[in-house]
Amino acid sequence: LWDGGFALAQPNAVDGTNAVSNGDFEQAGDGGLAHWVISGDAAPEAVSGVWRRLSCTFRSGPYETVAFSIEVPRGASGSVWVDNIVVGPEQVVKNPGFEEVDADGAFVGWQYSRSNGTVFADATRASEGAMSLRITHEHEAVPMTLILQDIPVAPEREYTLSFDMFVGDDFQGEAKGWLWDPTHHHSISFDYGNLLASTLVAERDRLGRYAVALRPRPGTPAGLSQEVTVEPDANLSGGLDFDTGALRGTLRYTVEEAASGRVLQQFEVSGSAAGWQRQVTPLRSISSRLRVRVSAEGEGVVRIDNVALTPPVVTPPFQQVRWLPASESFIVPERLDISVRGETGRAMEGGLGLLSEDLGQYGPTVVQTGAENAHLRLLIGPEHAVEGHGDEAYTLSVGPEGVSIRAGREAGAFYGLMSVLQLLQEHEGKPVLPACEVTDYPDMPMRGMLYGDAEQAARWKMNTLMVSTGYPTTPAERQAFRELTERCQSLNLQLIPYFLTLGGGYYVQKQNPNLVAGDWVRAEQLVLHGTEPTPLANPYVIRTQLTDVVLTDADGVTAYQLGKDYQVIDGDMAHPYNNADPKPFAVARVPGSAIADGATVLASYDCVRPETHIAYVPLEPGARELMDAFLTSLVGEFPITCVNTSCCLHEFRPTEKQLARDSRVIASGKQPIELLVDEVRCHDAALKLGNPEARVLQWAGNVGDYVTAAGPHLPEGTLINIWGYDANWPATYGAEAVEYWTGLGFETSAMAWDNLRNVRGWAQVVAEARRRGYPCLGMIGSAWAQRSGGFAETALVSWRVPREGEARFVAVPWTTAREQ
Repeated sequence: LWDGGFALAQPNAVDGTNAVSNGDFEQAGDGGLAHWVISGDAAPEAVSGVWRRLSCTFRSGPYETVAFSIEVPRGASGSVWVDNIVVGPEQVVKNPGFEEVDADGAFVGWQYSRSNGTVFADATRASEGAMSLRITHEHEAVPMTLILQDIPVAPEREYTLSFDMFVGDDFQGEAKGWLWDPTHHHSISFDYGNLLASTLVAERDRLGRYAVALRPRPGTPAGLSQEVTVEPDANLSGGLDFDTGALRGTLRYTVEEAASGRVLQQFEVSGSAAGWQRQVTPLRSISSRLRVRVSAEGEGVVRIDNVALTPPVVTPPFQQVRWLPASESFIVPERLDISVRGETGRAMEGGLGLLSEDLGQYGPTVVQTGAENAHLRLLIGPEHAVEGHGDEAYTLSVGPEGVSIRAGREAGAFYGLMSVLQLLQEHEGKPVLPACEVTDYPDMPMRGMLYGDAEQAARWKMNTLMVSTGYPTTPAERQAFRELTERCQSLNLQLIPYFLTLGGGYYVQKQNPNLVAGDWVRAEQLVLHGTEPTPLANPYVIRTQLTDVVLTDADGVTAYQLGKDYQVIDGDMAHPYNNADPKPFAVARVPGSAIADGATVLASYDCVRPETHIAYVPLEPGARELMDAFLTSLVGEFPITCVNTSCCLHEFRPTEKQLARDSRVIASGKQPIELLVDEVRCHDAALKLGNPEARVLQWAGNVGDYVTAAGPHLPEGTLINIWGYDANWPATYGAEAVEYWTGLGFETSAMAWDNLRNVRGWAQVVAEARRRGYPCLGMIGSAWAQRSGGFAETALVSWRVPREGEARFVAVPWTTAREQ
């Protein structure tokens, strides 16, 4: 059972087509379904091109007013409609149905913060009443659209928010509802994932226009069936997408011989589980005419889509495969003898370990021998390479006598084993491998995940894992990191650890909290009496050789000397600077002070403003020493050759603002972006001191001011990882970013998220870059906020880039600033 999204819903493009006609139910009309025989209450149901209700709950916090906004960010294109907004328990929204329009055509009660001529009152579509709000972006470069309304609330109270949304067929990208504090600058806490158009877009892209709703009643099942034609004596895979969230009963998928009714394979799903999932099952055909049957018993409703009967499904799909008759498949014996010839290491050990685990579910044991007639033979060396396709290529042959995997290097043999794991199935109570001949290799040399499951990534033939590991410094942390690196080696994964450095360097701040960036407080008035301490107005005062509390006379002319004229009494100063009642810092006259008793003085100093991520000041020698020592020892001790130091250029603005307010930075005359470049260069030098082959991975987004300021000065050999997560980001900015960094001589890679169009778009950008000869290595998917819907899709399209006309292909024009 796999619930990661659309990835397994379509048959392999090179393996064959779906034997089921209208399995996606797009040929629906007048309540009927072409090619299907319906029994009971089963009917097509529109899942896109309809109004959908989105809702969430939120607490008002200390506020008497919150703001609700409707936003469509840059990168989106097409039209989306919104109507019937409700904030309860009692309605507090003005003009919630967008029925009232003033003389200028603007919606009464709504503020147009950013409209750009993209906001319209639409009388052609409404969920209630006569009008709705329509936002249309003609293309991806249209700036953000945002309209909002201040809503009265009672403090510390729970509210519900809901509205109707209609996503146009042409819409790609994001549209969302959002909640803000009264300043409109900070969002308040709510489940934002419930108010995103991207969830509707992903469902539309997965299901198309229609699904089928089965509505069984007690004693009256509902279902549909279809006779199909297949090759006799064939290994097949059957399955469907389903949502059983409203079913109290059982969903059943059955494949049977059409003539006799003999059941060849069947699975059941019982209980309620909200959200679309997919289940597939292997089977063998015994004749050319089969019947696929889907039925539901019990009470309620279950929705189904993408019913399929295909050759065996493998993720990612093979580059080339020839399926042989099922009768020629290999029946795995109770003892599976394995021979391995050639140079191997941890990856082969790990691959064979996974094979042993998987076979253990069926009973057979794995024994490694040197016999030439072993059941599973792995042959590794230059003479076994797939010419022209690199170290990760392999051939796989499965027949009645056994299995052979041939590869030029260990990596290719490992991926041959991963294919064996996916092909393994049960037939008549025994483990079986379908007969086939495979030639396989990746289209991209880098394929990976950030925050993905390491073993699943390996099973899907990914070779890179990026992980936020924290700073392993204690013996226990070091041991855990060692175990992680060894685990990745056993799974043929390059580990790229990433650490928050300049933009959120908690490691530095824990070691020395005074190395943090602060706000420069100037000319704070204090009156000093005798030798009594006078507290400063702000806590967490920074004290180093580069910054400390400075006192002058009331005119700011005469500077007093610390230690001779006054002393500083330390207060609380420790990361994360969030003590509820911190002890204040204070100053006091000392005996013999030039400061007159009772005089007014002006105090200047840097203090910490608590935030989630606070920069450290790289001008401080202690900060550099700490980071250099950590990075050098890390790559010197562990097999790490690439480190993400997380100084993201696209998200540098908060760090820039923090650094720009610090007196040490101001006194240096350097711009914050220059400090970032200096820091990356120091990180790179520290890495190479520990391992000459190690390098920095630098995050970047579109080609903006920070990129053009920093790019030409980054160290040679830096790997630029370009991220952009909206549906149309690869088309809007991707090509330009790849071309910019290529022009500066850097290798690049792309990072996608869980929007399927985004993942597929990035695949085409990377493929076109490589076709042009650019050093674009591949793709790393991400699973931010535990959203991993793009995991399998990234594995699919990075191993085998979809070709035009295939299910996952999206056209992405290569558009750069020069070409525009």
